[in-house]
Amino acid sequence: MISPGTILDGLNSRLFQASPFKNSRTARLLWTQLCKRSPINFRQLVRIPQERNAKGTSLFTLAALANYRSCGSKETEIDARELLDSLMTIRLPVSAAQPGATTLTGKGARFSRRAAHP
Repeated sequence: MISPGTILDGLNSRLFQASPFKNSRTARLLWTQLCKRSPINFRQLVRIPQERNAKGTSLFTLAALANYRSCGSKETEIDARELLDSLMTIRLPVSAAQPGATTLTGKGARFSRRAAHP
């Protein structure tokens, strides 16, 4: 079975990013739905890089932390820490052209929202 993170990352396709349709909202929606609903896995054909999905990893991390808080066992702590470590290694691109993009700024690397500068 293909995980949800691999189904929904069709916009990461190098082929789609090189196309003139990459800025079209309708084309992006159609491409995502094609990648999501196709019975054939054509990820390699359209050059979708194999990556870990940050949102999916975040959700699994939250579940593992809740499990650790309720159980408190060493095994659940190790699971939660491994997921946290893997989440910290994921690099998310932030474009200065995206207004209100979430960035890591300031001491202690707190999340803040700042307006993009033209």
